[in-house]
Amino acid sequence: MTKLAFWIMGLLTAAIAAPKIQMTTPLIHDFGKVNQNDLVEHTFAFKNTGDDTLKILHVKSSCGCTAAMVTQKNLAPTETGHLQATFDTRNRSGVQQKSIMIESNDPNQPFLQVKIKGKIVVPYDIEPNFMTFREMKSGSSSNAQVILINRTDKPLKLGEPQADMSELNVTLSQNTCSPGDSILVQGHLPAMQERKRPEGYIRIPVIKGSQNQLEFRVIGFYVQ
Repeated sequence: MTKLAFWIMGLLTAAIAAPKIQMTTPLIHDFGKVNQNDLVEHTFAFKNTGDDTLKILHVKSSCGCTAAMVTQKNLAPTETGHLQATFDTRNRSGVQQKSIMIESNDPNQPFLQVKIKGKIVVPYDIEPNFMTFREMKSGSSSNAQVILINRTDKPLKLGEPQADMSELNVTLSQNTCSPGDSILVQGHLPAMQERKRPEGYIRIPVIKGSQNQLEFRVIGFYVQ
């Protein structure tokens, strides 16, 4: 074989050599049922089954609630890498599905998508979502309330509620709640000459339960 033939074969081999990304774990991870405010973590694995260096160029998630990071950006042939995904379930409920896009230098599959999905269970419902003071009048006191429902199968015990608004007095009908039962949360604003609109949050520490703290917003409206 002539030198020219060897040179041509070398060029062809170099042209054919390419990285190839292949997932070694399922493309979709179902985390099942989790409580709201939990952090859900999962690790996807992928392998370079090609014959050139695989380079991870970019990783992007479909939502700010999902963080994604690869442990290694350059993989030699046969080498395995991992994608660590973390889903923050705060302020989310029901069925959820989030995707993560992996961009690489694989010429045949430059974009590869993986997904995490599941159902977020709200352990405690607050009805309505806000404590709303309606038809407020200058010089008159105002009252509002919400109902806290224990959706879990375990007893709930609460501490003393705290409000961002110093004038707002918050009381609980009781500080313990059996599964399926409810607690009445009442708010009272004394008469104020100045038209000060209620704002901020009410926070209730959880002494015994499925999360560390409950919180909800306070809003109000004055009558013209």
